[in-house]
Amino acid sequence: VSPDPFDVICEPDGTIKQSGHAGNNRLKVMYDIRMGTFENSDQEGKRKITQEIVSSIIDDASSRFLQKDMSTGMYKQLDREVAFIFVRNSLSSASGVQRQLRASAI
Repeated sequence: VSPDPFDVICEPDGTIKQSGHAGNNRLKVMYDIRMGTFENSDQEGKRKITQEIVSSIIDDASSRFLQKDMSTGMYKQLDREVAFIFVRNSLSSASGVQRQLRASAI
């Protein structure tokens, strides 16, 4: 599988980095828009936001979440459940960074 411009490239360590790839940049914008709501949501709210982002990428944009297979060098498409985990981990990590940045500014 070759990445299309709006696909999201996921890292082998379970994260989604901002790689300069258009799909990853689009995902970052989605994160930025929803971060405040995500940080202030309960677990059900966080699940819903994560699900909305995954659906937006897969269903609305007809894009995919891809991960490079380190043994073959080829990209493989991740299913919706795995994409959910990647997005949730990235949102949670970004949320922690946001909190750290705000705390250090005080």
